[in-house]
Amino acid sequence: MEELHQKTLERRKFIVDQGYRYIEQWECDFDAKLTSNTTMRDFISALEIAAPLIPRDAFCGGRTNATRLFYEAEPGEKIKYVDFTSLYPYINKYGKYPIGHPTIITENFRDIREYEGLVKCKVLPPRGLYHPVLPYKTCGRLMFPLCAACSESLQQLPCLHTDEERALTGTWVTMELQKALDKGYRILKIYEVWHFDEISMYDPDTKEGGLFASYVNAFLKMKQEASDWPAWCQTDELKHKYIKSYFDREGIQLEWDNIQKNPGLRALAKLMLNSFWGKFGQRPNMAKTTHITDPSEYFEMMTRDDVEVNSAHFVSEEMVEVQWQNTEDFVEPSGRTNVVIAAYTTAQARLKLYELLESLDRRVLYCDTDSVIYVSREGEWEPDIGDYLA
Repeated sequence: MEELHQKTLERRKFIVDQGYRYIEQWECDFDAKLTSNTTMRDFISALEIAAPLIPRDAFCGGRTNATRLFYEAEPGEKIKYVDFTSLYPYINKYGKYPIGHPTIITENFRDIREYEGLVKCKVLPPRGLYHPVLPYKTCGRLMFPLCAACSESLQQLPCLHTDEERALTGTWVTMELQKALDKGYRILKIYEVWHFDEISMYDPDTKEGGLFASYVNAFLKMKQEASDWPAWCQTDELKHKYIKSYFDREGIQLEWDNIQKNPGLRALAKLMLNSFWGKFGQRPNMAKTTHITDPSEYFEMMTRDDVEVNSAHFVSEEMVEVQWQNTEDFVEPSGRTNVVIAAYTTAQARLKLYELLESLDRRVLYCDTDSVIYVSREGEWEPDIGDYLA
């Protein structure tokens, strides 16, 4: 703290030396005025000052929801489980991704459908939407609410809040926001937009393009060959048909002699496919552990402004184990991450799952990231299943 105070004094001296009039207000004095001055307090409370867009705020995980806690199938009904084949690799291959640096827009906003990137805004969800669209982080959880106040208080009763109380403020990928608008959400205010002019996307017809298509194809070929022949391939004719159809669909030429069950190779290929994209979203401020034997080094660490000590454990009389991380203002960005890529991956994966939720509607019993449990009835829509991605 002494170091920060000294920097503040140096900054004040520099400003005064330039001939400016310097007015100083300590935080404790300001807080005291807010307590005693109701006019000032009301004025401050009415201000809507939004912090700059933080791209990591748009990075959310998968959707997990038990829409029915108990359901017993009636005559003519079946309860079925389906999941996407390699959902995240599918998005990495077929999804679209922004390229280059964004244009940051803070005023004179156009229609949101004209942008491609991230948007920080306030939206009003509709009432009564069975499967909400937008994710919302609150109470240490990822929710999909129709009311901010209800989610923040974990309310289980019918919502009686006003539209202002129900409004969600957050940062979302434009694709997810556009889907929300289609489902009845309304944008009340836009604070900031990161717009990307260039997009990379795989073309299934030419089998070209895509930011990660070649990477996915390499390990998808390995995984598919190590998975053995599908159960329906009982003859050479059917096996030839399988290889041809897989090439027509995925653009991957499977090798007949390589198609045999190999659990180890399959697990490796699956790991490379599923964990690849997550590196782009890795947090730069991971906790670190240091073992200290010098008392002066220990006390220096405990008083540093750029370090937040999580725990200190005395291993022995001569050594202390300190778990720490940099404070938020002192975190150096990594050149190996791109949280916008990670946000686009999970947002498109949620939208892919939402296609199922939207079609199945109230027949959905449970969903989890890439899978759905639902009620099946004869004559009603059923999800397609197959041997290909998603």
